[in-house]
Amino acid sequence: MRDFKDVQRKPLDVEDAIRRFNGKTNVYAAFCSMFVREYNAVPSHLESLIAEERWDSVSRLARTLKQSAEHIGAGRVVEIAARLEALSTDRNAEARTLLGPLRNELQTVTAWVNRGMGGSHC
Repeated sequence: MRDFKDVQRKPLDVEDAIRRFNGKTNVYAAFCSMFVREYNAVPSHLESLIAEERWDSVSRLARTLKQSAEHIGAGRVVEIAARLEALSTDRNAEARTLLGPLRNELQTVTAWVNRGMGGSHC
């Protein structure tokens, strides 16, 4: 496994996250891979939920994404998901405008995790 530090753009705060994992980089890497697998389809799912105006479900999914992203140090995903959660709580259709940035950031995290781990764990 390559060192996470040698990847150009860091969408994850690896140092802080690894501290939360008590220095266990292999466990952290596994959680990052799991995050990528579990959450890449979230923007499409959120888009459907927003279209159906299922705001409680949007809020729950955004909150779950936010918490998981926070766990692995994906700060930008946390910010977007928090805003999405707030807008959905207010039943604000403007939440839809966050799906593009969320999708882009999740793609950045995915690419970074795949490169950082040589793609062997994903």
